[in-house]
Parts: sequence; C-alpha cells; structure tokens
Amino acid sequence: MAERKTSKEILVHPEGHAEAGKPTGEIKFTFSDETSEVFNLTSVKDDIRVRLALHGAAQKIGDSYAGAAATDDPLAYAKQAVKDTIAQLYAGDWRVSGGGGGPRVNELAIAISRAGGEPLEECIEFVGAMTDEDKKAWRKKPKVALALAQIAAEKQAKRIEELQKAAAAEEEKEKAAAPAA
Repeated sequence: MAERKTSKEILVHPEGHAEAGKPTGEIKFTFSDETSEVFNLTSVKDDIRVRLALHGAAQKIGDSYAGAAATDDPLAYAKQAVKDTIAQLYAGDWRVSGGGGGPRVNELAIAISRAGGEPLEECIEFVGAMTDEDKKAWRKKPKVALALAQIAAEKQAKRIEELQKAAAAEEEKEKAAAPAA
C-alpha cells in the first residue's frame, strides 16, 4: 500500500523581493501525485479571516502546553506556557516554545528518552532541533515506535480510569436522588 503524503507550505516572498522571507498570504498543499492547491488568504472575506486568525491563535497557544501531562506539575506548566506564548505573540515573536520559555516537552522526546535511556531534558533539546523529516524518521524506529505506542496506551488507560470514576460518581448521584422504595 502506497504511503499517502500531503505537504503544506506557507509561501514566502523570494530573495530580492522588498519583503523577502515574509509570508505571501498563501499556503500551498501538495499531494502525493505532485498536484497542488493554493489557498490565498486575501481571497477570504473579512469575517472568515477573523475566524481563521482565532482558530490559528487557539491552535498555536494550545500547542504550547501539549506536553504538560509529562511534567511534574501539568497545571503550572500549562498556565505558564499559555502566558508565555501570548506574551511572545503580543511582542511579535513567532517562535515555538513551551512552559517556562524553554523547549517544549512532547511525546517524541519522551519516547526517545525511554527508548534510549537518555535524560528527558537532552531529548527535548534534541527533538527541538529536528526537522519534520527527522521527526518522521525517528517515529519509525522500532524502539521509539514502541515507546510511542506505550505512551498512547498509558494515556488511554488514564482516560478510561477517569471515565470509570465519573461513571461511578454519576451512578452514586443517581442512586442518592432516586426515591426510596
């Protein structure tokens, strides 16, 4: 079975242009058959442009605390990551970072740490310097893929436990509210 691959690229003005390196307002989507579609932000009505901006801001700020669950204090990490990301956006800074202003904890870094026995902090920096292609290659390594699967299973087990507790609490509430026979 052929691998499906679609890439997206935010187009920038070329060298020599007055705004070289700055976004053109277009995103190019290229499909595995080498055909492409281009989205042009200037072709979108103002109300939709605002919705797109809000969606993008929510995604960007939400991404900043994606690794919170892997930290000692997820709530503090998430709060700091949101605060830091909002501050950097207000300052006109579009870098990727996590809580505390340092590199973001993510599942790939955790998986590499588990698979290789390396300190998590070193793996976070290692992953932070990777290209998307490097990340894809690392995710395919058997030990790392296994660790990623285990992380996903742990998250699922935690979710199941939370749902079981919620269901039990709801059942107790229903029993308490039911009229005595």
